[in-house]
Parts: sequence; structure tokens; C-alpha cells
Amino acid sequence: MFQNASPANALGQVKFMFHNSHLVYLHDTPSKYLFNKDFRRFSSGCIRVNHAMELAKLILDTDQNKAIIKSKLAKGYPVKVYLNEPVSIIIKYETVRYNEQLDLMQFFYDCYGLK
Repeated sequence: MFQNASPANALGQVKFMFHNSHLVYLHDTPSKYLFNKDFRRFSSGCIRVNHAMELAKLILDTDQNKAIIKSKLAKGYPVKVYLNEPVSIIIKYETVRYNEQLDLMQFFYDCYGLK
């Protein structure tokens, strides 16, 4: 099913496609409240981005891209923008980390059973 680009779209206003063998992508979300949850496994393998429009502006920081995106989003049309230069994406899945502020190790539930 096709949904117009809008803040109410299940993927939000922007989706970031990148080459990977798992068909994973980054996307905006209309459900911003989910970022306040401790347990955050709400997407089906894809990754919600809290400040997706800010990320899009950072990646697409050219006047031409800004004008294209602004006009297309205002009309609700999906738009594909291809980058001239690749952007590195690092996805880090942590189940344990050292919290310097609290001076302790923090352990998290491994909801994907990867560790």
C-alpha cells in the first residue's frame, strides 16, 4: 500500500535507504513518544531515527536538494534524492556499556538474541 509523504505516514516524512544485505533502512516516525521507552523494539527490523528531518538536512546540505525536498514534501509526493558522495553509516548494537557519569557497567536485554 502506498502512503503519501507526511508526518502521519508510518515511516514519517523521510526514509534513508542504504546498501546492506539485510534490507534494513533508517526512517522517521510519527510515533515520537516511542523514543522515551526503555524497551524500544517497535520496528520490524528497520531503525527509527529520532531527529530524521535534521539528519536529512545534514546529509542533503545543498540548496538544490533543500528546494526539491521542501516542494515535494509540501505536496505529499515521495522524492528520491541520490547522493553524489557516499555517507558512512555505523550501526552499533550494545547490550552492555560503561556509564562514565554513574561509574558503573550497564547491562541491557538482548531482544534479538545476538550477544
